[in-house]
Amino acid sequence: MDRISIFAVGLWAVVCGCGGCEKQPKLAATAAEIKVDLKVDFQGQAENIETRQSVKSGLSVFDLLVHCKSVGELDFKHRGSGETAFVSRINDVENQMAGGSNWLFYVNGQMADRGAGVVRLNDGDVVQWKFSAEYLE
Repeated sequence: MDRISIFAVGLWAVVCGCGGCEKQPKLAATAAEIKVDLKVDFQGQAENIETRQSVKSGLSVFDLLVHCKSVGELDFKHRGSGETAFVSRINDVENQMAGGSNWLFYVNGQMADRGAGVVRLNDGDVVQWKFSAEYLE
């Protein structure tokens, strides 16, 4: 290296070492976080669950269950994925299928008319999973 190159490298090191080089700003998160409440009503089959979670905006009700499982709030089993995701068990309470109680979900008090993998969450939503035969009524 010639003297000019060495001088330039040395000057750059001094300037950056003294705060002359700006640190790159951190990139904003790709998705905003929202807060949602999850309530699981076992209808006396087990102890109910109530939890508030911070999750990425745009997640589905099914994604909320996946998140809650990953942080140890609950366990669940399902079939399918995405639009076809079907919850068959939460903790140790399993669907009874035709004529019995099954897992139904509500968002902000309204029974869902679409699958858990389709319904998207918004900030402040309250999701309730209820072990019920209400669909038979």
